[in-house]
Amino acid sequence: MLHLNTPTKRCIYAYYENMPDEEVRKRDARARDGRDLARIYLSSLARIDSKQRITYIGRPFEYKIERIKNILSESDIFTFSCGEYMLPHTHGNSIFLPHDYDMKSPHALAMIMIHECIHIFQGMYPIETHAYLMNVWNMRICGFSEVKRGRKASNPDVNNLAYISETDDHPYEFMAYRITDILFKKAIPARLEHEWMVRYL
Repeated sequence: MLHLNTPTKRCIYAYYENMPDEEVRKRDARARDGRDLARIYLSSLARIDSKQRITYIGRPFEYKIERIKNILSESDIFTFSCGEYMLPHTHGNSIFLPHDYDMKSPHALAMIMIHECIHIFQGMYPIETHAYLMNVWNMRICGFSEVKRGRKASNPDVNNLAYISETDDHPYEFMAYRITDILFKKAIPARLEHEWMVRYL
């Protein structure tokens, strides 16, 4: 089996072993249960050893983003071909790309990689992430429940807190898209957002 670092391996097994049967079947009809789906997924992985093309940014950003650059340079990157929806994602401190990732343009790949690095940032820097959600976007903690109701979205993959948001039901995904768009000049940061990015990224 392909060697995975310990944080990544733990995240993968926890993710699949807690997956409801209906979600298992959506991802691969062959899988008997979450543990079997994890086996299918892991058997499809291939490590990307030459990361030059997919970590090439192309031009300097307005922000230094030193933490994001460090994550990008230090993360293991893999491809997968089954066992999960064909979308980029992370487990622990590793990034996983669909096997046909190389059909993307360099610009599109750069945006994908920054987006996924922000998700790793969220796990590595929960206090800074919490400050972004609470102080920049005025989100509020509504509890620890994993049950999603209306404008409540739980985020057990990061800090087990459920937030109330007026802007989006998925705060961590919203944050990753928002910061990526700002870095690639597809959105303009608010004042507090700009200050947060200068200080923490």
